[in-house]
Amino acid sequence: MSTVPIGRRPTTLQRVDGAEPAGTRLPEPGLVRAGQLSDIEPGAGDVEAGPYAACVRFRPATGVLVACLFAPDAESRALTVEDLSILTRPAPGPDLTLRYGAAAEQVADVWLGGPLAAGRPLAVLVHGGFWRPEIDRTHTRPQAVALREAGWTVVSVEYRRVPGRPELSLDDVGAVLTAVPELLAAAVGDRAGEASHNGSVVVLGHSAGGQLALWAAAVVPIPGLVGTIALAPVADLELAYRLGLRDGAVADFLGGSPQGRGDLDPVRMAGPPTPVVIVHGKEDEIVPFEVGDSYAVAHPATRMVPMPGVGHFALIDPLSEAWHVVVEALSTFGGSVPDAARRQTEGNCLTVSTI
Repeated sequence: MSTVPIGRRPTTLQRVDGAEPAGTRLPEPGLVRAGQLSDIEPGAGDVEAGPYAACVRFRPATGVLVACLFAPDAESRALTVEDLSILTRPAPGPDLTLRYGAAAEQVADVWLGGPLAAGRPLAVLVHGGFWRPEIDRTHTRPQAVALREAGWTVVSVEYRRVPGRPELSLDDVGAVLTAVPELLAAAVGDRAGEASHNGSVVVLGHSAGGQLALWAAAVVPIPGLVGTIALAPVADLELAYRLGLRDGAVADFLGGSPQGRGDLDPVRMAGPPTPVVIVHGKEDEIVPFEVGDSYAVAHPATRMVPMPGVGHFALIDPLSEAWHVVVEALSTFGGSVPDAARRQTEGNCLTVSTI
């Protein structure tokens, strides 16, 4: 098996069931399952003696299982592993889809929340995916269904994602957040005499969607906006750029360095006039905690919710132990948390034991 020096992130593979040759860089996987590998034989000069952790990744597009070796830092004896099943988990589709423009991406899915929703804000989801065209709003369906079942009407918005054209994403997010309340009212009215929400709006953005949500909260006059919840947000573009997150995702998004683009960088923009809550996992390896915390330092009115032992995707996964914190954050803007939404599913935050 190939290995990587201690302290680096996992990149190398072993051939398993026809997978890529060892040394091939691992693309975005669809699912991570915890596991152990017992036949670790570090090559000469690859590493010093130290702990290892391993997992098996399944790539649904190709049906290939890939085993990969992790080398955590020298002080670690375990490594939090992201459960990426939320990215491909089936869930019921929306009750209706709204269109806010002529482009294929200019749509928004709606899940109607029932009687409880009439007294609660409209929850608007802005998906992540590092602004890249391959990842769309489909993976927000489990979130939307969980929130709908807990009594919120939910809208999951789509937007254009073209590398080097950030204005397309920003224009679309601004347009849809401005238009959604009126579009929804026109589409559904008061079904059975019940409103779909109480007239206020809370925007929840995850990862790159967190950057877009924080940007919009600061500069877009969103009708009825009462708060923004940013989940593991890329809230500091310059820091994310320096860290090289997701193989240069910030540079791909902007078409270059974020220097001189303070107008797009939430940490360097004026604070929004409405409250902001950031929920961020302390063990997030995809958007490290300091990227979200930087925003809270720059904008002290922010409510920062650190999540020990939590990674990146647990915050959007209704089966994770972290999900109830997101629901409770939403409830602070109106609506109590149903008991069902407080349930914590045991065993969904994966930790791989060292070998």
